[in-house]
Amino acid sequence: MDNCVEEMGLSEDALPNPFMKFSKTRFLVKGRVLKRIYKNRSALLKYFEEFEKNASTMQRHEVRTLINMLRDDALFLLIGFLYPVIEEYESLNAKFQTETTDLYFLEDNLNLLYSSIWRRAYEKDHKGQEKKLHVSRIDLGAQFKSRSSELIKSKKMTEEQLRYILEKGAEFLYELIEQTKIRMPETRVSLAAYSKMLPKNIVNSSSKPTFDQLPYKEFIPEGDYEKVEDQLRKIDLIEWGEEDEINPNSMNPVQFWVALREYERGGEKVFKDLAVHALKIYTIPCSTAFVERVFSIVTYLKTRLRNRIKSPLLDSLLVLKCHLQAINYLYRCLFSFRG
Repeated sequence: MDNCVEEMGLSEDALPNPFMKFSKTRFLVKGRVLKRIYKNRSALLKYFEEFEKNASTMQRHEVRTLINMLRDDALFLLIGFLYPVIEEYESLNAKFQTETTDLYFLEDNLNLLYSSIWRRAYEKDHKGQEKKLHVSRIDLGAQFKSRSSELIKSKKMTEEQLRYILEKGAEFLYELIEQTKIRMPETRVSLAAYSKMLPKNIVNSSSKPTFDQLPYKEFIPEGDYEKVEDQLRKIDLIEWGEEDEINPNSMNPVQFWVALREYERGGEKVFKDLAVHALKIYTIPCSTAFVERVFSIVTYLKTRLRNRIKSPLLDSLLVLKCHLQAINYLYRCLFSFRG
């Protein structure tokens, strides 16, 4: 046991982490954990084999279960397929959590991820209808294919076992695609709206939306329809150069629309109404990250020592905190010189 601990670079009092309760969905946010288990399989196996020698009777059963799992080639064949897929989703999900991500990038990558996953398990027939691929044609990755061939040749796995793993991998992909499809429509609507109002699109006559195509027109006060339509007609007629203070090619959308709101010609703010509408669109969250942050702020404000705070005061503090964070974000957008 001591030699094993020393070889793994652990302290002498290091103990295995407590077992987590079983959950059918927890693995969906454990891409890195799966990868580490997959890459460190031999070290983990050696560690638990050594630990078992001095384990108590109660511990021995759990350790033996882990050892059997670590020796299971079929299980690790499946994990080798799972972790790259889960990591892809985790990476994109992390982008949705940030405040400064390019929204066009999000829409493009969301569509790309969905399409690439879909092609691994589905195809279209001659009528254009989608159908599931046969289990033998499911794309579980080159690593899965080469490793499964090795296991079959070395007789460490039977054809029946391989088919079972293929079916499990296919089930995972089908469910993943279905769950992605359920969550995509509302996100796509928001991202499509953001994309239409991107600076590089709005100043380009070929990509600029018409007034009828303008997203969320219900946000525009009825008396301002003509103003917004007229400003939309004119915005691509101005040549915004690299030397101008307002540069659609180098500014992020919030910077651009805040600057355009204050843009003057002849002492008049010529794009104010259109800019105000665009900024309203950019306040719509494209994920639940903002809402989750609000809940985090509540737990920060209402601590054990302030548990007698009433709802009116808590609401006021929450509004102030969120407002100050928003101002801080705009300040960083407008005055950051780090590029």
